[in-house]
Formats: sequence, C-alpha cells, structure tokens
Amino acid sequence: MITLRSTLPSQVDSIFVSNGDVYVTGRAGGQALIWKNGECLYHLNESCRTKGWPVFASDADVDGFYSEEKCRAWATSVFVSGKDVYAAGIEDISQENWAATLWKNGEVLHRLNNGELDAHNLTVFASHGKIRVVGLVNEDKLPPAAILWENGKESRRYTLEEQELEEPESAFASSVFALDDDVYLSGFDCYYAGEVALVWKNGELLHRFTCKAGTAEISSIAVSDGDLYSVGFELKGGRSTAVVWKNGDVLYRIPSKLYHSRAETVYILDKDVYVTGFVGRDPLKGTAMVWKNGEAIYSLTDGNSYVGTGSILVSGSNVYVSGYETFDKGSDSIGRLWKNGENIELSCCDILTYPHY
Repeated sequence: MITLRSTLPSQVDSIFVSNGDVYVTGRAGGQALIWKNGECLYHLNESCRTKGWPVFASDADVDGFYSEEKCRAWATSVFVSGKDVYAAGIEDISQENWAATLWKNGEVLHRLNNGELDAHNLTVFASHGKIRVVGLVNEDKLPPAAILWENGKESRRYTLEEQELEEPESAFASSVFALDDDVYLSGFDCYYAGEVALVWKNGELLHRFTCKAGTAEISSIAVSDGDLYSVGFELKGGRSTAVVWKNGDVLYRIPSKLYHSRAETVYILDKDVYVTGFVGRDPLKGTAMVWKNGEAIYSLTDGNSYVGTGSILVSGSNVYVSGYETFDKGSDSIGRLWKNGENIELSCCDILTYPHY
C-alpha cells in the first residue's frame, strides 16, 4: 500500500508503467501531482504559479473549494511516450470555470475547453501516432456526451440520442473508454423506478442492462480483443452485488457474505479479468478488494474505512491499484496506491512550494 505523506486531503487516480518506472497522478488538497517511482515529479497547478492564489487545503471546506480564490487542479490520467509524460485533468482557471487540460512534462500543453462545459473523467492515450484525450460531459437538462480531442482540438463529440433515453436530464455518464477510433461510454438512466445501466459506442446505444425490481449501475468499461467488459453492481432490496458483464451478458456476479459488494474498475490481460471494488456491511464502508476471474486475490484494507478504487493496471506479475481511504465520515481522504498489497510511501511533493492558505 503506497500512502501519500501529506496533511492535506489526497487521492491517487491513475497509473502507468513504462520501462519499469511507475507513474501515478493524483492530488493533495488542490494540487494536481505526478509521481515517478514514489517521488514527486511535477506540480501541475498553473494558477498557483501565475496568479499567486493560495492552495486549497481541506475537503471539509466544500463551499470554499468552489468559490474562494484558491488554486485547484485534478489530474485524472497519465501516459508516457518516450521521455515525455502527459497528464489529463481539469484546472480552475477563473474561480468559476474548470478547464479540461492536457499537460506535457509538467506544463500546460492545451486548454481543451474554456470551462464552459462540465468535462470530467479525462483520459490521455496514444492512437495512430497521436496523443488524444477523451472525456465525459454532463450538463443539466441535456443528454450526456463524450468528447474526443486531438492535438488540442475537439475532434469528435458523441451526444447520446434523446430517443434512447426516457428523459435526457435523467441520464448521467459515469465512465469512458477509447480504443483507436472507437469511443465507449457507460452511464445510467434514472427515469425508471430503478436506474438502468447503459453502454454506448460512438454515440449509439450498444447495451442496456436491466435489473428486475432493482437498480443497475456501471462503474468502468474496457475493451480487449473485440470483447467489451463492463463492471458495476446490481442493487436489490437494499443489497448491492458486484457484477461483471461481457458483451452485454452477465459473465459472473461476486456476492459478499458481508451483505454488500461493488465492482469499480476493470483491467483485461490475456483473457484474465482483474476487477477492483469492495465488500462490507455498509454500502460505502468496507474492505477494498482485487478479484481475478471472480476470485479474490487481495484484500487491500481492513474493513474499518470508507474506500474507493480509481484504477487498476497489471504489468508483468505486478498488480497496481489506486484509490483513497477515509476513516470517518466528513474527514479528509488519504491517497492510496497498492502494489501486490505492499506498503510504500509517496513523497508529499513539497505542498508549500506555492503560497499556502
């Protein structure tokens, strides 16, 4: 378990392994950060450097997070090509608008929008020799959309057709996955008595997952060898059960004797399906888990905290999982990165480099 040594609320989001080096993105307070092999590589907050805004400090200060002049950024994805390190995420550029942003080697390469859209869950990747970014857009009273940027410009936008949804404003996009020229989007429609999970490919409805007398939600999707894997949970009678779907059909369920189980992220390697999530008596509090082909291989926490996993990556014989852990409701989160269950510390990245609160 890699722990972020910081007194600020923190979270670790994305993992990338290149030539044996492990890169991760995340945040501490309002600072977006990239680590390499556990040591701080880049601070990404441009507003801290150019405007002199102090760093946002506490998750408990929810109103201040959105209104006060404090620099905030969040890097949700990292990708390495040769000697260049790319990160995608969002940065507060005006105290009112969050700009979708692509960074290269710690500096802003492109502002992908002007903050006029609520873009999130951004992922940076390479395709056809180009660096691309894909992200989600959820706007009030509009159907969800996926946007693909190429060389800093919007290349394609897939807005979900309204006729596929009972009410456009009732739908929400939860995850996005891009492979070459195809963009997959998952989400759910809340119009029904229970939420209905949905998957779209290039803007067209591909799968609809129903759960009789209950709710179905998808947290993450992945494509491998032409097969589409989706993970999430079904909720019936107040009890959630982790589910893995393959090409629209249930591949298997992962029930828990502790009452609740939920699947949060998925990674496919050589037909093996790696899934992260948690089990517990509380729908949010429990033990963070890693399953391989439906069988538990790691218990990442002791079950006494509120946990969330953000991504999973398998490289060689190593399994990496990112996320966060919170020990009391309302308290600050602690960023985590697990490698085969081993505990390593991330440096705190000198959080006082820029003016502090």
